[in-house]
Amino acid sequence: MTRIDLISGFLGAGKTTFIRHYANWLKSRGITFAVIENEFGAAGVDAAMLKDVAEVAKISGGCICCGMKVNFHDRILELAQSYDRVVVEPSGIFNMDDYLDVLDSPQIKEACLPGCAVTIVDPASLEEMSLAELEVLYSQLISTGRILISKTGLYPEKVQRAEDILVALLGRDRDIKPLFES
Repeated sequence: MTRIDLISGFLGAGKTTFIRHYANWLKSRGITFAVIENEFGAAGVDAAMLKDVAEVAKISGGCICCGMKVNFHDRILELAQSYDRVVVEPSGIFNMDDYLDVLDSPQIKEACLPGCAVTIVDPASLEEMSLAELEVLYSQLISTGRILISKTGLYPEKVQRAEDILVALLGRDRDIKPLFES
């Protein structure tokens, strides 16, 4: 069965960069995969960054958890026929509950299993988030498996503050790790 991996986070958090590294890791283990890219920003930027490391299926014109939910569902089923894994990069602001509803459909459950769920957080952006943005981020964080703090090489002084904010939001029992970059 095909595993469905989710790499979430706000715009600019480092999702695409992480997926490039993850793609290389998957390739090194002989795991076939495709990436579903939900483009909301500049048309095709993230897909272009991934095209040399992965098969990229773009979904644009709406969010995969809302207006594009049916297209997303159908694309997963299509890719599940050919790949061991489908890596999903949603838009920066999406609803985790709606994503989980798609994975809970009988057709998806028949062909796929949930894989990893990673949320990437930019420590500099985290400090600047409004209450509304923190609420959206919280909805992603409470259902994720691993939280990675990106850009630690750019903002080493902000990493501890980011961890403190995340612990205040979620409690101490969450798996929060700095993602060290060279």
